[in-house]
Amino acid sequence: MKYLCGNAQAFYRYFFHFLFVSSFTLSFFISNAQHASKATLDLPGPGDVSDGLVLWLDASDVNADGTAPEDNAGVSTWKDKSSKGNNATVPFGQNPALFVSNQINGKPVLRFTRLADALGSVYITNVDIRPISMFDVTIFTVYKQGTLSPGGHQAPWGADNLDWDRFYISSLNGTTNGVAPFGPFPPYNTPVVGGAVVGKTRLLTAVYDGEMSGEDNVGPENGSAIYFNGKLITTFTDKTHINDEKPNFYVGWDGDNSAYNGDIAEVIVFDRKLSECEILQINKYLADKYGEDFASAKVTASAGNNIICPNSSVTLTASAGQSYKWLKDGVEIADATTITYAATEAGSYQAVVTNESGCSETSAPIVLTKSTLSADISAGGPLEFCSGPSLELSAPAGYEYEWFADGKPYYEYSQKINVYGSGDYTVKVTDPVSGCSVTTPVENAKHVVVHETPSTYIDKDGPTTFCAGDSVVLKATPGLTEYKWYYNDELIPGITGDTYTAKKDGTYALEVKSDKGCVNTGVGNSEFSRRVTVRPLPEAKIGVEGTTAICQEGQVTLYAPADMSAYKWFKNNVSLEQHDQQLTTNAAGSYTLEVTDGYGCSNSTSAGDAVNVSIKPNIQVSVSIGNDQVSCAGQLTTLKATAVNGGTAPTFEWFINEVPVPGNSTPTLSVNTLKPGDVVKVKVISNIEGCVVNYEAVSSSITLKLKSNEDCDNDGVANGIECPAGVNCGDKDQDGKPDYLDTDSDNDGRLDAEEGTGDCNNNGIPDYLDAESCNTAIIMPTLFSPNGDGKNDVIRPIIPGIKTFQYLKIFNRWGNLVFESKDANKGWDGTIGGRPQPQDTYIWISSGIDKDGKQVTVKGLFTLIR
Repeated sequence: MKYLCGNAQAFYRYFFHFLFVSSFTLSFFISNAQHASKATLDLPGPGDVSDGLVLWLDASDVNADGTAPEDNAGVSTWKDKSSKGNNATVPFGQNPALFVSNQINGKPVLRFTRLADALGSVYITNVDIRPISMFDVTIFTVYKQGTLSPGGHQAPWGADNLDWDRFYISSLNGTTNGVAPFGPFPPYNTPVVGGAVVGKTRLLTAVYDGEMSGEDNVGPENGSAIYFNGKLITTFTDKTHINDEKPNFYVGWDGDNSAYNGDIAEVIVFDRKLSECEILQINKYLADKYGEDFASAKVTASAGNNIICPNSSVTLTASAGQSYKWLKDGVEIADATTITYAATEAGSYQAVVTNESGCSETSAPIVLTKSTLSADISAGGPLEFCSGPSLELSAPAGYEYEWFADGKPYYEYSQKINVYGSGDYTVKVTDPVSGCSVTTPVENAKHVVVHETPSTYIDKDGPTTFCAGDSVVLKATPGLTEYKWYYNDELIPGITGDTYTAKKDGTYALEVKSDKGCVNTGVGNSEFSRRVTVRPLPEAKIGVEGTTAICQEGQVTLYAPADMSAYKWFKNNVSLEQHDQQLTTNAAGSYTLEVTDGYGCSNSTSAGDAVNVSIKPNIQVSVSIGNDQVSCAGQLTTLKATAVNGGTAPTFEWFINEVPVPGNSTPTLSVNTLKPGDVVKVKVISNIEGCVVNYEAVSSSITLKLKSNEDCDNDGVANGIECPAGVNCGDKDQDGKPDYLDTDSDNDGRLDAEEGTGDCNNNGIPDYLDAESCNTAIIMPTLFSPNGDGKNDVIRPIIPGIKTFQYLKIFNRWGNLVFESKDANKGWDGTIGGRPQPQDTYIWISSGIDKDGKQVTVKGLFTLIR
């Protein structure tokens, strides 16, 4: 091969020619000496082709006598089995290959190791494949590529001498592709794609059909060919050098610079061009020996399966050829003449393949067996049954399964399945070894009929937890043949319908039967029973604290059982606005109670347990001072108090402007010192059946009317226009009424008598308006007149010195709350819900925190007048 040029190329050619010719001479004599000392085995040629066989190196018989070296031992001489004595020996400077057993289909190889381009495991023979010595040559090589050499070439054999001579390179430039040469003229070679795939067993067959004409090898047209793995990859005209090649055939080297790295199992050389039939014959021998498809006749089964599945066939395919015949058990099958044959019967099948050259080859037999796979289903019980339990269906054991119901996937994949519903069940059985599958025929499907077992589930028409006295309707599935109801696992006699009204606390269960005779029971099964919880009614008995016969100003406390969620009180069957556990009352009547516990159960006081509250005779006190009188200042005025049901000899105590009138305990008060705006109050003390009551009634203001044409003091000035001595006769609110006659001289809606004029801390703010007043008090007027005239229409407290006002509560004489406020500026207008309240005496109580942080609580009476 032309890898060097000029003097370097000449030197390289000379050096290696000298080296290997010398080595060959030495090896030749050694080989001949060995050959002379031992008889050659009389062996036929490979594939029984022996004519022209000049070299047969077989790693399975390295010594050509049936013996073998030790495993991994070096082999210095690889004996020729052709009987020609062309043993392969290791030239000087090279290393022997190693004998390695069990490498290609159990067969040994010689393992070659490349050390450099021209150094490694190399063998030389005395076979001369130059066209000048051997016009025609056929070379077979079985090898397995080892590690590649980046950038380098590797050759299993050759006789190259720096040019395109006869050789074979399996790996070119470190790739997995090789070349086989044609000669030093274009085209120089043919690619051998995949020639050096590491670890793959390959067969390279080179046929050189040379012919000399003078100094040239012209070769017959298309007489040469290269086969790879038994298949023709090219034909060409051999024009390799006639005598420039090396006179020796090398194994493990091309003779130039391509030492080989890998395994060689067999090298066969004929000194003639073999026919296609002979090549096919040797390919068959090598294919059978090494378990490879070297283009010999061969039969393969579809998907590699040698088992004929039920109701199916196995497609047999022969290797490519021109014509075909098929044999079963050695007998030709009529009309079977294509590359494939669909076998439906068990037997031993062969194909006779004839190629384009008329070469025929009979394949090795392939034995087909017939699967006995079955998809029959067996049932573990009757095919007709009631739902609830299941039916076991079984397929033959040892396979893979796919079940179907009514032709649709059942999504079960076991040999045995449990079915619960009606349907036609089939199974697909698959043999994972053979790949055969068979499905139960429709006519053999298991027809399963499952009658629905009636449900014992108990529905409800309402809550199952309720209060005593209520009930719930329990309901079963309607339309069944038979019903039996159970209470706490005991049969309820006489109840045969599909409903039952439960009133008692306990567990209810059901046993039913359908028209198909399917019976089901929920007795003893908590999942299908119904628990009914009946809660007892709470006790609504009223307790009494004290006596129910109370005095006029007395009260009694009634109380209900504790820990209830709701209370509702009634007086004379009329609901009260009271929802606490206790009810404090001063009103007579028949009291009952309704209570609701935490479970929502309610109960009411029975008529016999009602509490009757009575009030001892009321003390009714009213104070009347008569109508406005015509009088003069200093004129005697008489006031009278009347006590109704005041008992025997009631005691009266009179007050003028909160100052007691001494020495008077009678119901009549005569006084000539009253002035317009003075407030008169009387307190009556009475003792009736042990009831001691202090009851206060407050009179209204007195207005003295003076006649305009009179002069009460005889000073010549009419009473209507004069100003009594010592009286401030100004008119602050400019309303045309002198201040001494005006009860609200500043027209602020408050009586002058209520306001006062004190200013205890001298800050210029009257005490009744001063929150910082040194005087602390809660003051209420003793009367007001909500008549819509814009004066005294609202009653509210005066709170000097009070920092935090807490509340004002107003009660009527029966103790009922009529008004409540936490705002001191919000007073009562004398109505409840927009309805005016009667003229009467009312009780008030108010509370607050003074400037020192002390609690101040004051109560008293006032009169509503209209």
